[in-house]
Amino acid sequence: MASTKGKHGIKVDSMSVIVQYEGDDVETRSPTDNEWESGQSWLLTHYAYSSNNQYASYGVTSAEGVHRWKSYGFNIPSGNVVTSVKVQIEHYETSLGDILDVAVSWDGGTSWGPYHAIDGRLTEGTDIVDVTSETAWTPDKLSNANLKTKLRALAFPTGCYHPEGEVCVFAPASLHTPIFEHPPLIKIKDVKVGDVLLGWNKKRNAFAPAKVKKVTFHEEEFTFYRIICRHRNEFWDKSFMSYEDSQKVESFKDICVTGNHPCVVAPFQTTKLAQDIKVGDRLYGLVILRGCLVTIPCIIIKIETFKSVGCVNIETDADFLFSHYMLGKIIK
Repeated sequence: MASTKGKHGIKVDSMSVIVQYEGDDVETRSPTDNEWESGQSWLLTHYAYSSNNQYASYGVTSAEGVHRWKSYGFNIPSGNVVTSVKVQIEHYETSLGDILDVAVSWDGGTSWGPYHAIDGRLTEGTDIVDVTSETAWTPDKLSNANLKTKLRALAFPTGCYHPEGEVCVFAPASLHTPIFEHPPLIKIKDVKVGDVLLGWNKKRNAFAPAKVKKVTFHEEEFTFYRIICRHRNEFWDKSFMSYEDSQKVESFKDICVTGNHPCVVAPFQTTKLAQDIKVGDRLYGLVILRGCLVTIPCIIIKIETFKSVGCVNIETDADFLFSHYMLGKIIK
């Protein structure tokens, strides 16, 4: 299987609201107006008014775009009790790494319910989000003056590394004792389908081979997060480095990933997106302790962002993958 080049984007065919009220009457209405809220602009937003195989779209990489739809045309008599409100989205994504969230307002945009993540799909389909519990719905809250929906989009390829970054190669000898060298490394840009990298098996709680199933190159400009760690002093093994020497080490190898790449943070086997990580959080790095390769918490001392053209997605069959630190699979 050859490496591939990837394109990505979010396509929305329709953005309707389903309301059930007293007597089990159900109305489904579509918007007739829309407005920009923040970030980058969506395109052809009026195409989301109806299901017609024409699409409102978003494809700005590494940047968020929020857009609102409104004027749904509900005219429910004021005496009716609203029992259910749901948002129905007909959509697809060209990459499962693209992020799409929906939220609803009942007072013209002054107050909003929480964002709900929409599962990515590579073929067009419909997702329904129940927002009934977010307010005490009344016919007035469903009027054109009050009801609004919005989509927050981030078009992103899944799990991307900077091409010049490194990952660990699976070397069985590195898992046997005693050892005194770090496992071998390979540049991200040189990884090929069929390579076996150093991974982690969550069930066995142990190192494991991570066979590369797919490598995808993306050629647009991306924002990368460079995360720099040092090992916590209490974990130093004085058999190979003294405490005094450890104080002279300013930092260790970094990782450079796009913002939606999950990293494994403390507590162990918890994942957090790179864009949500803070100084003081802990990643899990590789060290040699008493001749054994182990993974231990490493405190983050610095986070930098920078823009660069091109990134690489690596898909493997392991739960987690090691660069210089443990990285998770893609999550939404």
